[in-house]
Amino acid sequence: MECYLETMVKQNVKCCACEGSLAESEHLNIAATNKVAAWEFPASCNVYIPEAHNAVAIICDRCVMAKAKILFAIESDAGWENAVYHPIEELEDDSPGVQAAKVVLARMSVNPLRN
Repeated sequence: MECYLETMVKQNVKCCACEGSLAESEHLNIAATNKVAAWEFPASCNVYIPEAHNAVAIICDRCVMAKAKILFAIESDAGWENAVYHPIEELEDDSPGVQAAKVVLARMSVNPLRN
């Protein structure tokens, strides 16, 4: 049984890689990008890097399996009724400071979540 939120996303959002329907996807695959989200929702964040506010994409199961290239990041209202698709290539990259912090956190000896 799907929850209300999952139903709304599958009905109102298209895959950010193939632009196809998410209705047949078993999972909602949400990918964080290294692009800055100039909007509030949805976006990924990092508790260790408070200034990181990254755009996300929702991808269908088929595109995950095919390792398809993400073409769009998604912006929406909290009810997922008004989705706006932003071409990934047009979005701003993370700042050098955020990029450097992500590299440091990715190292196993430094990242407290991996120890």
